[in-house]
Amino acid sequence: MYQNIYQCIKDMQLRDAFDALQKAAGDLQDWKLKEEIDEQETTYRYLLKYQGSHDPQREELLRRLQGKLLLAANRARYLHQLRRERSDLQLFKQLQKHTLPELKAELESVGREIGRLENQDSSPREKHERYQDLYTVRDNLTDELFYRILATTDWTEDDLQEAVDLMRSADVPVGVLAVMASAVLLSLIQVFDVRKFQFLVRLYCTRPERMLHLRALLGIVLATYRNSDELAYYPHAEQLFAPLEAIGATETDLVLRLAGQVVMSRQTEQLSQHLNDDLLPSLMQSARYTMTKLDEPEQKAKSLEELEEEMNPEWSKEQEKICNSIMELCELQKEGADTYYVTFKQLRNSRFFLHAPHFFYPFDLHNSWLGRALPYYTVEKGSLLDNMLSTSVFCDSDKYAFALSIGSVSPAERQALTSKNGLSPLMGAAATGDEIQEMEKSQDTDLVVLRNYLWDIYRFIKGWGSLYAWPDLFATPLDFWQNPYLSQRFFTPDTLLQLAEQLMKSGNSVAEAGALFEQLLHHQPQFALDLSLWQKLGYCYQQTAKQERSDEGYKKAIEAYGKVVRLKPKDSWTLKHLAQCHRELRHYEEALDYYRSVLELEPDSQPTELRIAELLTFLGQYAEALKFWFKLEYLGVYPEKAWRGIGWCCLKTDRPADALKYLLRVPAGQLTPNDWLNIGHLHHALHQPKHSIEAYYQARLLCQSTQELVHRLESDSASIAPQIVLRELDIRLLADAIDGMLDERSGRKNDLQYYLSLAKED
Repeated sequence: MYQNIYQCIKDMQLRDAFDALQKAAGDLQDWKLKEEIDEQETTYRYLLKYQGSHDPQREELLRRLQGKLLLAANRARYLHQLRRERSDLQLFKQLQKHTLPELKAELESVGREIGRLENQDSSPREKHERYQDLYTVRDNLTDELFYRILATTDWTEDDLQEAVDLMRSADVPVGVLAVMASAVLLSLIQVFDVRKFQFLVRLYCTRPERMLHLRALLGIVLATYRNSDELAYYPHAEQLFAPLEAIGATETDLVLRLAGQVVMSRQTEQLSQHLNDDLLPSLMQSARYTMTKLDEPEQKAKSLEELEEEMNPEWSKEQEKICNSIMELCELQKEGADTYYVTFKQLRNSRFFLHAPHFFYPFDLHNSWLGRALPYYTVEKGSLLDNMLSTSVFCDSDKYAFALSIGSVSPAERQALTSKNGLSPLMGAAATGDEIQEMEKSQDTDLVVLRNYLWDIYRFIKGWGSLYAWPDLFATPLDFWQNPYLSQRFFTPDTLLQLAEQLMKSGNSVAEAGALFEQLLHHQPQFALDLSLWQKLGYCYQQTAKQERSDEGYKKAIEAYGKVVRLKPKDSWTLKHLAQCHRELRHYEEALDYYRSVLELEPDSQPTELRIAELLTFLGQYAEALKFWFKLEYLGVYPEKAWRGIGWCCLKTDRPADALKYLLRVPAGQLTPNDWLNIGHLHHALHQPKHSIEAYYQARLLCQSTQELVHRLESDSASIAPQIVLRELDIRLLADAIDGMLDERSGRKNDLQYYLSLAKED
């Protein structure tokens, strides 16, 4: 229903839009919303009444009206979904026990009490008990603040001022304000509210804490991207960004790199599959073995050093694999990949994550939920758990998921994780934090904080346990650089160039990189003569064509590479890629010419000689092709390809015995169905029917069905050498004979050995 309303508003079918919105507001029994819609309809009627008179502001008034209707439609949609999900609506309303000023007073009081407790001298256990009570109150108030913001679809000026007063308070804990910023962002993702947007801008400009700066900055970027349609109708959109005009080069660079992190987040699900299939099984296997040993009663009296001495030396290979897996994770992490989403996904099944705000809590060992499962004083400094919880490699929600899971493990496992003499001797330096610490030294702190916050948002959107579906930002392109409000503030031509190169390296975003290179080359004169950019543009087109299997991309790549060759005719890299594009387009003669040019520049390039040999074979120039194939075979490079190439050329030039000799040099396990068919054809030409049918049988074993084999044979009858004649009757009889062989040999293995024994007899 709401999609139709949006379309009516954008198509200026406003009467239909008003009718639908009034019905929606009536169903919701939201009289404030209905009153606003009625006011806008009255304004529209006046516009219609005076449409004959010239009014220079009419178009502007209509645009404002469209914007207000879009906001009303968004509010109605959001409220409708809340009503549909009764559990959410009840939760939102139940937690609204205080007004914003009351919440401010309560949070300030708790903040001061926590500050006083930190200065008292008492035992860790006594402190923990007092902390637990205070932090329970603080966390409950934080949850209420979060849900209050989500439950309101439009702030008044008074609401904004009350929120700003709370935000400016020095006694409200910073962690509470971080959760508040997240609630405002999530609310803006659902329904655009000018005053909530202004709150994020003021938070960014007012508070000195860097974590709040960065959460506000990411909130502004995501909210702007999500609500670009609404902003287009807002009459003073530019003024919303005015306080950000003073943003310096550091923040601009940060948004640029944030765009790169967003690109990496698109690949999270693909990366998760790699982790599930390859890396995590080996890690879990080692963990299960270690924990089993620690849990065995006879092992409890032994030290970990003694246990390590008893281990079979062969197990060290498994440990080496574990360390390699951890190092691979670290390398992916350095690139900004979200390697821990799948690792901690199964740990987010606790009741803690049934509450939406908990995804956005800055990690704190004093958290009231965590205090019940893992008292902070039980975690020793330098333990594996301490290393994991204090590092910035993991995002906050992952740390909570891991720490809360400790409460469900056995006492021995818990001791191993929380003691500084725990698992480190068995897991190696990589697992105890050396690799992680080294990585942290090389990373920019601001970018790490932004990246981890982005991961928390990703985990919330993908994994919150509510039935209520949250809009999936990560299913959209998230191309900030294309947004008109963000591009003019954060993306200069030079930063766009950096972003294009970053996207090109990511592999899965070459199409977007190509669009940026194209934009820069066609609209920025300072880049037009940069040949390296034309090469990169051609490369992006080429890779996009490969991914999409589109000829159009190869044609564009040829055009881009051609500009380089005209000015730099002896650039071997460009010539090589031109040849590749022409080959993909089946322009074999053009590809051959370019490869010959490459060979002149690189006389000993064996990969180039291989490509020339293949193209000469495709073009039927068998005599010249054989010269290259024999050279490659003599040098011992690409031997299987060389033997196949020689075999095919000999087959096509009426030399069946030579062809068979070289094809049979290919290792039996690497022979393809086409190889076996060619071997069968050659035996047929040499009048060796027993060998021939056995080769065809081997081809059938590698095909899906006999029908596929028949299709291949029929195709070959028109393309193989003239002296090899496969009549239709021969093919049909051959198919029946092979089906009979399949039935006859159904219980027998190693059919390949029978053919090889026949070949030996010869």
